[in-house]
Amino acid sequence: MDEAVIAESRGKAALLALGAVAFAALGVWLIRNAARTSCPVEAILAGIASIGFFGWCGVIGIATIIRPNRLVLSREGFVLDRPFRQPRRVAWDDIESLFVWSYRRTRLVGYRFREGRAPTDVLTRLNQSLGLDGGLPNGWPLGPDELLALLNSWKARSRPEA
Repeated sequence: MDEAVIAESRGKAALLALGAVAFAALGVWLIRNAARTSCPVEAILAGIASIGFFGWCGVIGIATIIRPNRLVLSREGFVLDRPFRQPRRVAWDDIESLFVWSYRRTRLVGYRFREGRAPTDVLTRLNQSLGLDGGLPNGWPLGPDELLALLNSWKARSRPEA
């Protein structure tokens, strides 16, 4: 098998979109009812912020329903392909370790690059402040532990035969 493709769950993307639309609707409600509050300007600003942020989350959720995130595994590495973003290619040779990263109730597969191999972009620097160089988003049909095992097996396959 030369490559494997894992697509994000459309059901989880639909839940994201539904939740985002609900919060955007709450923003509309805040604006419409601002005059009834003790702080109408703050209510309007909160409504606008809610519509802007959650509206964008809804767009991403809908785009992900139409074209789910994809994780493509090969002997060379993996490619994370998501709507509205350039595919992120990571070579197995560049990865020092893969692990399950946890923060509060969030668990995802994280990775650290070998010395001198990490990209110098803003996202990588932000991730490093959290204890990892990169991570794969949630939403896959596999949980973080199963995804980690699968990634480690592909990484092990990438090593040349002795």
